[in-house]
Amino acid sequence: MSNVRVLSADLGNGFTKVISATTRHSFPSVISVEDEIARDFEARGLVGDRDFIIEYRGKRWAIGQTVWTHGLLPVTIAHRTRIQQEYYKVLFAASLALAFQISTTVHAIVSLPPAAYWDRDAQKEAIAGEYQVRFGDKARTYTYTVPYEHLRVLPEGFGTAALFCLERDALVRDSWLFGSRVGVIDVGTYSTDYVMLDNMKLVRRGTDSLPHALHDIHTKLRTYVSSQGVDLDAYEADDVLRAGYFLKAGQHLVIADQKEAWAAELAQALTAHIRTLWNGGDAVEHILITGGGAPYVAAYIEREFRHARHFESDPDYPVEPWEANCEGAYRYALFLDALEQKK
Repeated sequence: MSNVRVLSADLGNGFTKVISATTRHSFPSVISVEDEIARDFEARGLVGDRDFIIEYRGKRWAIGQTVWTHGLLPVTIAHRTRIQQEYYKVLFAASLALAFQISTTVHAIVSLPPAAYWDRDAQKEAIAGEYQVRFGDKARTYTYTVPYEHLRVLPEGFGTAALFCLERDALVRDSWLFGSRVGVIDVGTYSTDYVMLDNMKLVRRGTDSLPHALHDIHTKLRTYVSSQGVDLDAYEADDVLRAGYFLKAGQHLVIADQKEAWAAELAQALTAHIRTLWNGGDAVEHILITGGGAPYVAAYIEREFRHARHFESDPDYPVEPWEANCEGAYRYALFLDALEQKK
């Protein structure tokens, strides 16, 4: 185990989250072949070196925000078939490079939306194997070996539940989840995942994905901004939503009222699916709301269901709602490795 590293990668439709023993990163799930002209120009000394570019499979790839400055044509796929595309392997290779600037064997744990979770064997076949990635200031090539037998796949949302059951060192804590039937709502960028757990066991009939999430709010935001005479690219929508305003003629135009209305509309769709999927909400004892969209809709869901609560992390080790699933999956991977070593 001396040259083995553990990686949790949540390759979401909107954002990729990466966690290892020394790494906590997030970047937009978009890639592009690098524009060679952009490579030839660098404002050295005037800006920080924030470019995220890897060389993999004979191509140089711009990753995440770097696509907008160094990419040719942005590529993003939000369909379940993404796991079998080159796009998905590039995202995973980028995750490895961010996490480890050393050649190593990686025990990886990855997450899939519930609707695609039953494709987990296909995902493992797609991303297991050897990766040679050139990355970093010194442009070194690293070799990552991802054994099939040590590649684990979880349904998105399970990691959040695991976070409440495991300490940072992966020791089991006394949790209210044990012995309970829990519904986890993970509000992502393009989909909201519903996971039902009974004593931490997945209940398939209560597990589903809904194609309504933050993207609904982003779309309404871009339409509204356009009506005010301002063009807003898709990649800018989340930043504007977080900031609570957009720029027009140098002025900050606040969107607080509109944001509340959009959030209420999304919450209505999410609560309706709770009633459909979880017997009006009565099929579970607890409803846990997490994911990047949780801060926008949690209050509305909590008003409708008294047993709903939004994700709150340990103040001594803050975890954002959008990274809760990835952090919990990482702890679960450590827990499983420790169990195997005891055999």
